[in-house]
Amino acid sequence: MSPTSVQIRCSRTYPCANCAAASVKCEFRESDFKRPPVSREYVATLESRVASLEGFLAKLKAASSDERNHMLDEVEMRDYIPSFASLPPEEESALSDALMKASLQESPDGTMVYFGPTSVFQDQMSSARASPSVNSKPSPYQEDRSMLVNDTIVLCINLFFHWQHPLFMFIDREAFLTDFEENPVEGEFCSPPLIFGCAALGALMSKDPEIKSKAQAFAETAQHILTTEGLNCPRPITVQAFLLVGYYEAGIGQLSRGWLSAGTAFRMGQDIGFQRDPTYWGEVDSQRSSSLTKQFHRHVYWGCYVADKIYSLFLGRPAVMHENDGDVSLVEEPPQDSPIWENWLATHNLERLKDVDANGPSLTLLFNQQIELGRIVDDMLSTTFAPRKRTDAHARKWTEVSLNKLNARLVAWHEALPSNMRWKKWFTNKDVLEPGVAILHVFYHATRLCLNLPFITAVASIPSLSEEAADESGQDPLVESFRICKSGAQVMMDILQRFRNQHTLHRAPMLFIGASLLSMKAIMVTSRHEGVKPPLCKGSALAQLDAVLAELGPTWSLANEVRLKFISALNPDGQPGFADAESGAEPPHGTGGRGAPDGSGSTTTGTSIPLPAHFQQAAAGILSFPPVIDPFGEVPQQPVGLEGLGPQVWPVAGAMGYESTYWPTLSEDFLVDANLGFFDSTNGFDWPNEPSIP
Repeated sequence: MSPTSVQIRCSRTYPCANCAAASVKCEFRESDFKRPPVSREYVATLESRVASLEGFLAKLKAASSDERNHMLDEVEMRDYIPSFASLPPEEESALSDALMKASLQESPDGTMVYFGPTSVFQDQMSSARASPSVNSKPSPYQEDRSMLVNDTIVLCINLFFHWQHPLFMFIDREAFLTDFEENPVEGEFCSPPLIFGCAALGALMSKDPEIKSKAQAFAETAQHILTTEGLNCPRPITVQAFLLVGYYEAGIGQLSRGWLSAGTAFRMGQDIGFQRDPTYWGEVDSQRSSSLTKQFHRHVYWGCYVADKIYSLFLGRPAVMHENDGDVSLVEEPPQDSPIWENWLATHNLERLKDVDANGPSLTLLFNQQIELGRIVDDMLSTTFAPRKRTDAHARKWTEVSLNKLNARLVAWHEALPSNMRWKKWFTNKDVLEPGVAILHVFYHATRLCLNLPFITAVASIPSLSEEAADESGQDPLVESFRICKSGAQVMMDILQRFRNQHTLHRAPMLFIGASLLSMKAIMVTSRHEGVKPPLCKGSALAQLDAVLAELGPTWSLANEVRLKFISALNPDGQPGFADAESGAEPPHGTGGRGAPDGSGSTTTGTSIPLPAHFQQAAAGILSFPPVIDPFGEVPQQPVGLEGLGPQVWPVAGAMGYESTYWPTLSEDFLVDANLGFFDSTNGFDWPNEPSIP
C-alpha cells in the first residue's frame, strides 16, 4: 500500500515517518524525488518489447530441436520492436522504397537539386520548368573562344591528362574532350573553369618556363569564375572544377584553401545528388539516361570519394564522404571502338603524349582499385583512429584486432592485384613504369605507413625486436608494424627513384610529396627502434628523399616548404647539408640553383643552406618529450593504453620534428643518455609561409 492510497502526506524521507505511524508500507524511493512521470509511449514500447519476447519464447518452446537451434542462432540479431509482419508483401515493398525515397527537383534558376527521404522539401519545390539560363548572362568566352581554346590551352590539357589524370579520375577524359571540341563554353561535360583548372595543373608539367608561368593565371581565372558564378549554379562540372582548384592550391602550399575548395566540391556534389546512381532516377531526368552520361556521373562521384580519402589520410582529418551514403555503381570500361583520346592527340599533332604503355592496365581498372583502397582508408579513419577515446577493459584488445584486420585487408588487396598492376622489384629497361601504376602503389604503401607508424612512434622501444626474442615475435603487432614501416619506406623509395629515372620528378603527382615525408618519418622511427643513427651522409636514404623533394620543388611549391622544414630540423645550425650534385638535390626556391624561381638554371657549389634564426630556434626547441607510453605493457605514471592513440591522427609530417631533430644532437653513446620520445607537437601539415632563404 502506498501513502497516496490512504491519503497520507509523505515526508519524503526513508523510512517515511508518517507511513510508519500509519503502519503501512512505504513505497517511496529517494531516486523518485522530483522525477517526471514515465510517458505512456515509453510504457507502451516496453510492453510491446515484453510481448515480443514472450511471443519468441512461446515459439521457441513449440519449435523442434533444429528450429530451436536456428532461432537461437539468430536471437542476437533480433531487435525486439513491433514488426511490419502484418503488412501484405506489396505494402512492405512500398515501405522499403519510402526509406530510400529521394527527389531530384529543378530549382527556379534551372539547376537540379537533390532532396533525400527526410527532407522537408520533398515535393515542395515548384513544378514549373524554368529556363536553365534565366539567371546567367552571356559568357565572354562565347564571343571570343580564342581565350579558351588555343594552342597553349590544348597543350596544357594534354600534359594534364598524360601525367596527372590517374590521380584525377573524377574527370571523364573522353566526355570532357568530346565537349571541348563541340561546346567548350556551355557543354554538359566541359566549362571554362574546368578547362582553366586542367590547364593550370597541366602547365606545371611543362618544361617551357613561359608555359609553366601561366599556371597561376589559369588557376586564378578558374577560381574567379567559380566564386562569382559557380556557387550559384551547382553542376557536376562545377564540382570537378572546384576539386581541381583545390588540388592546385594545396600543391602551391595553400593547404587550408585547398581543403576548403575540396570540401565545397564534395558538398556541392551532394547538393545535386551525385551519391545516387543515375539508374535510380529513371525517366525523371532524361538527360542522365545515356551511357556516356552515366559513366560521367560515376567518374565524378567515385573520383570525389577517392580524393576525399587522400585528403583525409594525409592531413589526418575526418572524411566527408562514406560509402553507405550512396549507391553509385563502379565505373565501367569504355568501349574499345571509341578511341577518343588517340584521335584527339592526332588531331592536335600531339601523338608524343599518348599513353606511356599501350599494353598497360586501363585507367578505369586502376581507378576501381583506388576505390577499394579508399574503402579501407575510410574504415581505418572511422574505427582505428576515431577521436573518441575508448576506456573500457576491452579497448586495447579491440585496437589490436582492428590493426591486424586492416593490415590483413591491405595485404589481401595487394595480393589480388592483376599481374599488370603489380610492382616489380626487379625490372629491365623494357619495363616502362606507368604513372597510374606508380600512383596506385604509392597510395597503397602510404596507407600502410599511415596505419602502422603511429603505433611504433608512440613507444620508446619494442623488446620483441631483440635477437633473443626473434622467434617469438611473430604474434607481436608492434613488431609487425615495425616490419611494415621498414619495408614500406624502402619500396616507396624504389618507386620514387624509378619514376625519377624514367620520367623525372618534375612531372610527378603531388601525392609523391606525402610519400617522401612518410618515408622519411618511417626511416627515422625504425632507426630509433633498431638503436642506430639514420645515416646523414651523401647517398643515404634521407639524402635521396631530400633530393626527391628538391626535384618536386619547381613543380609543387609545397615540396619546397616541406623540404625547408626537414632541413631546418635535421640541420638546426645551418651547416652544409648531406645531399650532393649527383643526387640532383637543390636548395628550395630562392636559394639559387636550377630550382630558382627565375629559371636561370644557375648552379651552386655544394648544398650549404644557411637558415634564418627563427628556424634555428624552432628546430633547437623541439626536443621536449612527453612521458613514455607502452601500449601493450605496464604504463608508468600515466595509465594510457593503445586505445589512447585514437585522437593522435597525425598528418604525414607527424612525429618528424621529434625524430629528425633527435638524432643530430646525440652523443656516440646515445642509447645510454637518450630520452626517447614520440608524440610530435607539430600540429599540421600546413607549413607557415616563411621568408626566402638568403
